Amino acid sequence: MHYMSRKGMAILLTVLGLAAFSAVAPPPTGAAPAPSAHAATPAPASGRAVGGPATAPPQRVPVLLYHHLDPGADGTNGAIITPAAFEAQMAWLAEHGYTAIDTRDLAAWLLAGGSLPARPVLITFDDGYRSVYQYAYPVLRKYGLKMTLFLTGSKVGTRPGLYDYITWDEIREMREAGYLDLQSHTFNAHYFVSGQAVLTAWDREQIRADSAQLARAFQEHGIAPPKAYAYPYGAYDAEVIEAIAADGFQLGFTVARGLVERGSAPLMLPRLTVYPWTPFCAFQAMVTGADPAVTCSPPPSGALRP
Repeated sequence: MHYMSRKGMAILLTVLGLAAFSAVAPPPTGAAPAPSAHAATPAPASGRAVGGPATAPPQRVPVLLYHHLDPGADGTNGAIITPAAFEAQMAWLAEHGYTAIDTRDLAAWLLAGGSLPARPVLITFDDGYRSVYQYAYPVLRKYGLKMTLFLTGSKVGTRPGLYDYITWDEIREMREAGYLDLQSHTFNAHYFVSGQAVLTAWDREQIRADSAQLARAFQEHGIAPPKAYAYPYGAYDAEVIEAIAADGFQLGFTVARGLVERGSAPLMLPRLTVYPWTPFCAFQAMVTGADPAVTCSPPPSGALRP
């Protein structure tokens, strides 16, 4: 879901053009080293041009989207999968030579012509549930994969009753171990007002004030201000993009399905939501860019439904 209602496309294209030429920020000084990655397997050649050498297909990056892990997940909530399903997916990535990258790697590739491993994958979690620390972190350590957490800053350390949220101490532990890239899911814009995602109801000043509040929270815990932004509910419009670009964000992530390519708009990047009802063969297909209807036998029914 996204909105493009407030400003013309001219504004949006101008903002995106500026973002594409912005400098890529280096990792913060003293950042923890990344975990050792599995050896990348070269991508297969796509064929041979007439009279020429074999050519590789253009590189594309799958950006996986998760929210919450729960051993008791029964498949009725699309945002919750079991730790066992998550581990099976991570094991497959590691066994097939995928290297987990972070948002700095992706920004350098998109905006500055940098290179990526042969088989990159960006593993993202939205919101900041404690299950990221409790269940995802041990699995990622086991397979040498790192993740990006898009954090809703106002929720850190809270215990609202249904789901606990991660604490700053747990965040620090994962960052110091080199397995966590921490980015923005707003400070407190993860709710609706009159049926509308509040981020798209706010004006530019309110959006920027929220980003400033999250940046202060990061800095209070020794973390550099975020440079990547995941829109709550995937809702955004031209004014949202203009505001986050003005605050120096280099990447913006939606919930639109697709793989990131060199020509992708940096502030409107697609992701691949992993649902509890997604068959394993469909997970493999969406990571590789294949068609689940072709690779799964029989074809999955509603495997990729929102």
